[in-house]
Amino acid sequence: MVKVSIVIPSHNRYEQLKNTIEALRKQSHDNYEVMIVDDASDDRTSTIDLPNHFRMVRNNKKMGLAETRNIGIANTDGDLIIFLDAEMLVYPDYIENHVKRHEKCENLVLTGAMYYYYITQRAQKKIVDQNINFLSEEFQNLIRFKDYYYSNIIVPYGDELDKFLIPWVACMGGNLSVKRTLLDQAGRFDPKFIGYGWEDWELGYRLHQCGATFKVDRAVGTIHQEHEVNKKRLQESLLNYRYFMDKHPSIEVYAMSLELISEQVTIRDINQLLHKYDHLYNKDLRLAFYEIIKYNARYVTKEFQKPFISKNTINLNHLPEGILKEVYIMLLNKHV
Repeated sequence: MVKVSIVIPSHNRYEQLKNTIEALRKQSHDNYEVMIVDDASDDRTSTIDLPNHFRMVRNNKKMGLAETRNIGIANTDGDLIIFLDAEMLVYPDYIENHVKRHEKCENLVLTGAMYYYYITQRAQKKIVDQNINFLSEEFQNLIRFKDYYYSNIIVPYGDELDKFLIPWVACMGGNLSVKRTLLDQAGRFDPKFIGYGWEDWELGYRLHQCGATFKVDRAVGTIHQEHEVNKKRLQESLLNYRYFMDKHPSIEVYAMSLELISEQVTIRDINQLLHKYDHLYNKDLRLAFYEIIKYNARYVTKEFQKPFISKNTINLNHLPEGILKEVYIMLLNKHV
């Protein structure tokens, strides 16, 4: 039986982590270990009573998600690694379903995070106060569904992500599994990502370069427990994205900036643009397309505001015909 290592980074998630541990105790797959890495929490995380096959190590200072997950990897020895956030509730067949999917696909990177279910903090209080069972019908009625990834990725491209040119965005560290051998080949999380965001997608980008197959599966879905949000997450995310661009200066990475420009620009829009870019055979036109996307990406991360494109600053009549003009029109329609 495949040994599974579950790596859980945690910083001040005492209440949520207790529930996650309780859910992980009741798994149908027997051969697994759980490694919790406490990233210098100042709450009661260290006082949690752990089952026998659960362990916890503590960082003396806050290291961030990337390095904290790496510490978890180094302290485990399972053939299959599941990365799980401290606030994720799982069903009894969660580990078993991860294992089954990997048995059918050699270089698989699997997530259930795009099926995004959650419970509000108000619902969490009700669950605790009334001692509602996690598997009960009453609990299921408290679950909510956020459909951004479902609508923009799963509906058009399916769980197999067919014709989706940026499948590495399915590398979501909150609920992700990958074989240790493939992870060793691609390299671990880059500890230079400090603060919120992009460290998992950057790992996904490298896994994609190593030939990984990315899939989404509802059977490994989790339930996210709401918690307080870091007020600096936007600034941290933009700085991390800038580092991602510097490390991988590709059209795919630059194009992700379009989602930062406006909430109206979706990952589906970005994928459609990349398909059009792939069908540009004129070298000059490809270069111009690339430079425009690159300019916007660097502007938005440097200035923390919308990029230079606007109806007042761009004369569309002077742009090349065809796809380049279409790119500008699309951007204008989305965020002006």
